[in-house]
Formats: sequence, C-alpha cells, structure tokens
Amino acid sequence: MAKEPGSDPLVPLPAIALVGSLIAIWFLSPNGVVSLFSRNDIRDHGGAAFVLTWLGLMVLWSIAADRPRQEWLVALTVLGLGVGLEIVQIFTRTDPSASDVLIDGLGIATAWSSWRWVRPWLDRRRAKSKGEGLMTSNRPQVSVIKKGSQLAWEEVPRPEGDETPPGEAFEAFASTDGRATAGLWRRPIREGEMTRPFDEVSIVIDGIAEVVEPDAATTHRGQPGDTLVTPRGSGGTWRCVTDVRKFWAICETDTENPGSSVVRDDADLVWTEVPRPEGDSAPPGEETVSFHSADGRFVTGLWRRGPEEGPMDLDEYDEIAYILEGDITVTDQETGVAHEVGPGDILVTPLGTHATWRSHSPVKKFWMIYKSQ
Repeated sequence: MAKEPGSDPLVPLPAIALVGSLIAIWFLSPNGVVSLFSRNDIRDHGGAAFVLTWLGLMVLWSIAADRPRQEWLVALTVLGLGVGLEIVQIFTRTDPSASDVLIDGLGIATAWSSWRWVRPWLDRRRAKSKGEGLMTSNRPQVSVIKKGSQLAWEEVPRPEGDETPPGEAFEAFASTDGRATAGLWRRPIREGEMTRPFDEVSIVIDGIAEVVEPDAATTHRGQPGDTLVTPRGSGGTWRCVTDVRKFWAICETDTENPGSSVVRDDADLVWTEVPRPEGDSAPPGEETVSFHSADGRFVTGLWRRGPEEGPMDLDEYDEIAYILEGDITVTDQETGVAHEVGPGDILVTPLGTHATWRSHSPVKKFWMIYKSQ
C-alpha cells in the first residue's frame, strides 16, 4: 500500500518534546515536578520546565483527542498559560542572572518552534490512523499529494514472458468499497498485450503512449494532456513509445463496454456550463465528460473556471482531481487545515468532505467522480 508523502520521522517529535520536558524539570527545578506547583520555585527556577511540560501534555492530548478544533484550542490555551508564566517570571525576578534570562528565552523559543514542528507531524499521524497514504471515503478528509513528493511506488506485476522493466504505480485513493481507485503510473519504453478487466481513464503527464486496437487498424496516440479511455473489455496492444507517466482512475465494473479512445488536449471539445450555487456571482465553470460507466457511478472529465471562492460539499460522491492549471487553497472545514494546490498536484476530496475552495487564478483539472451508493 502506498504511503503518504512526508513519512513520519524516525523519532516522533512528541516523544522528543516529552523527554525534553522531563530533562528540563530535572535540571531546572531543584525539587522536581512537585515544585512546579510552588509559586516561589516557579518564579525562580521552573518557568522553562513549565512551558516544556505543558508542551508535552499538549502533544499527548492532540494525539488522543478526536475533535481537531477542540484539541487545538485546548493545546493553545495550555501553551499560552505556560508562555504567559514565562513572561511573568522574566519581569518579576528581583535579581535575574544572565543564565536565568537565557533559560527563559530558550523556553519560549522551544515552545513556539516545537509547536510549528509538531503540528505537521500530527496531521500525518491523524491521516495514518485513518488509512496510511490512502484516503478512503469512510473518513472524509481533504488531502493533497504534491508534485515532486517522495512517493512509495510499487512494482506492477508483468504478464508472463514480459522481460521489459516493470511499471510502477502509486495509489493515492481507494473508495470505501474498494471498487474505485486513482493514482500515478510510470513505465519505460515497452510494448505488450492489453486486456482491460475494469474501466480505466488516464491522462498522460509525460511521454507518449499508444493503444492499438486488436485489428491493428486503429491506433490511439496519447501525448501530455491527452486522455486515454480504455473501458472494461477493451483489448489490443499498449505501447510506451517513450518513458510514460500518467494519472489513472479505475473502476471495477460488471459491464463490458469495449472500445478504446483518446480525448486530445488540443481538440475542439464540447464544454457544458456547470450550475452555480445560489449567490455565486463569479463566471460559471465549464466541464466536458470524457467517460461515464454503464451504471453512471463512475465519471471522468475536464473542468475549468476562473478565480472564485465557494463551498465544496461532497455529500453524494468521492472526487479526485489532477490539477493541470491554476493555484487553489482548499480549507478542510473539519480540520481547519488549509491545503495549497497547484499544477501537478493530486487533490483528494472523499465522500462527506466539507471544505472551502478558493482559486487564485484560472483552474483546469482532470477529475474523477465515484458514487459508492
């Protein structure tokens, strides 16, 4: 299973913060933990230890809590108390030494920098508990796979007798029922037989790929920006004319609908205006559908719209998008996390997502929608 970009550090930062708290208490507070509750000892020795101690408690609380907004509110409150105590300590000492001031400054700096370091780690930790590197639709949480991230590529099994270098795939998303998946695929130059046991639609990112029909009379050639459509039952030959990288969307289906095709990036496509929510005064978006399954539950296409801001409420389907153009900020209303998304990024918004979409420039994306019910 593919792992989410930005893997956890070898030594978890919460553990570092907690150990740092204990060390600070041991060296800075002569009477140990109990002295933290003594007013005089706090003023004279325990300020930095107090901040670090609350930092450790903050991290533990953040891991254990189930409600992101509440946990961060509590964390900020206790951290604020600790830093406030530090400030009081600095201005109420009668005869502070240089070492006292240095310790106080280090306490505040450590608390602030650790907060900034720990938060991304906690985001990854929470994502891991809900499905490592694989955003599933039973846990609605916005995620972004950034272009250039270190991905956990997995080798794709080769057909018997295929001695060419194997392809590799990274799975970015799987629906709750496991029928719909999406991700990245890459392979060097090769040619081989193709028989599709599922519906697959992919957009070529790099290189040139060809699908040759079984009768060899028709060749569908895909270049960067083109969409290759190979529904269940499609056969023939798959050819990587050059090294190829693509974003793919797959849906397991029971209905065969053979017949490959290509949607060219420079083609004169038929764009349809997308209805705007009430109160949305920005110019409407447009979309063109490249494929929809026989049951209508799996649909792919292209979408474009100018700068705008509005809600993203996915109450009926999962949506995965590969961003072709534009810069967007997507803020998850559940976690409060703002995701910056740009060309080459994969945006995962599972069923049940509630977020705010804000595009800073005209956007064009390849999208996949899957209705699990």
